[in-house]
Order: sequence, then structure tokens, then C-alpha cells
Amino acid sequence: MLVFTLRRLLLTIPLLLVASFIVFTIVTAFPGDPCREKLGPRANPDALETCRTSLNLDGSFGERYGNFMSGLVQGDLGRDIHTDE
Repeated sequence: MLVFTLRRLLLTIPLLLVASFIVFTIVTAFPGDPCREKLGPRANPDALETCRTSLNLDGSFGERYGNFMSGLVQGDLGRDIHTDE
């Protein structure tokens, strides 16, 4: 019974990794720009670029997923785009 329980617990790790990758991919594929939503439609390009840099949206997909996973391991789920908390 202990071996069965340990094996099931170890199988949850790859399942959680796959689930997090799928969710991250779906959220990334949504149309729209979070910085344009935060700053409004009349924001200047410099403010948009600063926002994208501060939210780590200017990196590649792999870099953003790596940052997301490293934050997730530390219990950081990111910042809210409206309140910046």
C-alpha cells in the first residue's frame, strides 16, 4: 500500500508540469495585450514597452514559462495587472 501511494504521489509531479504548461500556453494564446488593457488604448509606445518589461512579457515563450515556473515554486503567482500587487 505504501509503494502504491508513493508511486501515485510521484506521478502527480509530471501531471502538474503538463497541466501548468497547457494552462500557460492557453493563457498566452489569448488575444490582446495586458499592458494595453492596463494603460488604456491611448498609451504611448514607451509606456507600453516599460510595462511589457516590468511584467516580463518581452521575453520568448520559454523564458516567460521558466520565469512563471520559478515563481510558482516560490509561491509567487505573479502581479495583478490592475492593482500591481
